[in-house]
Amino acid sequence: MENYLMGGIAYDPILVNLSDAYSQLKALREKALADGTVWNAPEVFERKTVKYWVHPANVLRVKCMLIKHLPILIYGAGKGQADAKSRLSSLKEQTQKDGTLISSVYFDNDELQTYHDRIRREHGSSLTRIRWYNKRVLTDDMETFIERKIHGDSWTGIKSVKERSPMPATQVPRFINGEHVEAMDAEGSKGERLLDIQTKVFHERREEPNVRTEYVRVAFQESSSNEVRISLDSHVRMIREKGVPRGPTGWHRDVVKSEPQPKDVVNFPYSILETKVASEEPPEWVQEILNTGMLVEVPKFSKFLHGTALLFGDSVSHSPFWFVPDDHDRYTPATIAEMADQSDVYDKKAGQRGAQAPHQAGTTSNRVELSEIIVAQSSQTAAGAREVIPVAEPDTATKKKMKSKGVDKKSVRTAALVRTRIEPKTFFANERTFLAWLTISVLVMFMGLTLLDGASLVGGATAESVKPCEEDNSCRVREISGVLISPMALVLMAYSLYQYRRRNIQILRRETVRFDDQRGPVLITGLLLAILITAFVISARAKF
Repeated sequence: MENYLMGGIAYDPILVNLSDAYSQLKALREKALADGTVWNAPEVFERKTVKYWVHPANVLRVKCMLIKHLPILIYGAGKGQADAKSRLSSLKEQTQKDGTLISSVYFDNDELQTYHDRIRREHGSSLTRIRWYNKRVLTDDMETFIERKIHGDSWTGIKSVKERSPMPATQVPRFINGEHVEAMDAEGSKGERLLDIQTKVFHERREEPNVRTEYVRVAFQESSSNEVRISLDSHVRMIREKGVPRGPTGWHRDVVKSEPQPKDVVNFPYSILETKVASEEPPEWVQEILNTGMLVEVPKFSKFLHGTALLFGDSVSHSPFWFVPDDHDRYTPATIAEMADQSDVYDKKAGQRGAQAPHQAGTTSNRVELSEIIVAQSSQTAAGAREVIPVAEPDTATKKKMKSKGVDKKSVRTAALVRTRIEPKTFFANERTFLAWLTISVLVMFMGLTLLDGASLVGGATAESVKPCEEDNSCRVREISGVLISPMALVLMAYSLYQYRRRNIQILRRETVRFDDQRGPVLITGLLLAILITAFVISARAKF
């Protein structure tokens, strides 16, 4: 279609030149001419990241919106290095590309310990990978980067970090085998970091190449600043690395001479946009792009987790949250329309504000169906492996409610997308709720015991004026009221303990159910109301 409509003109050089134009205009407006600073990735950096899915039909539109605010970052080139003539020449010759091919090999052991630690988001869990750029095949003259991601829970005050150390490709096989390499002699933290990775990853955990990811990345960032960075990954695919023939280097797969079989490849049907900001809140223009509806937020999406869950389904005990149960009791990846659906099967009002299609801008429903077909095709590549992934069945009450309301399959799958994350404050909140109920039950208990003793709640009577209960109708009424109220305290205690233990189990299992109780409070209120009416009737008869 591109060749037919555009006569063979590619979009990449047009976008790059438009990006340069916006960058130069912005620099002139700020009275600061663009310099020739070459951007280099920092060794260690902390940034707040959020990931989104983008439908292929909206990728070009999203790029055009981004270049108005951030220039396309060409790796190894400064934004002021190319003059106008060379830029126009690249436009005519169509040699300029806006993206860079990135290959990454992730490591894990036979038990998939890294996968399960990362999917549980345990504090301090790490993920190690080796990355290189521009070529699918790693040659001896290329440079690789040993990267390690370390997760930090926000409640601890420790942020997640990514560490990065360069290493020539010729040293990688020896580094993986536990041998000392020249890169480990680097001064400062680089050498110490590589030694720590080698000790923990390859010696202690016995990790080996597990999954490879390949994609074309377009980066949007000022060449002189790391404050805001946006990356857009397209043509994403995950390839099995474990248990396959190795290439000439002996540590990773040769994807050119031995093209992977369909069962060893997962083609991801969408593009992945990631925003990285150094501050807590992104700039306003970032939010404006998000409000267009072309981006679907998928918090903590991971290519490594996605590929491992599909390629090694027989070895995983939990699947990522964006996997939902299908008709065959298997977990399959959600479509972009399902991820965007914010409707609630329990809330009629929420159903009215259900998600708009994220590809509504300039697309048709046929493209939506096409994306779902692509997802189905990509999931078939590892269908046999995924069949053993367990599916958490909804409880009986949920099933009956969904059936009575006529909830369609799409809504059932959407309802399973509960983004539950376990943090200590979640358990503390459950304990506070339990203690609140327990406090009320203790007050009811003491009130019931006081009434059983025949004492007046108002007070003011002296010992001489108090008549025996056999002679005092008011005393008899108080005793009867105490008999009615005292068992209610036991009911409240039992109910609060039951709910506390039930919710604890739901939190630990990350069950996709509602945590609020819609029936218990109603029944308790009804019982209290019945006791109140009964006590009022008895008291009225005794008085009148």
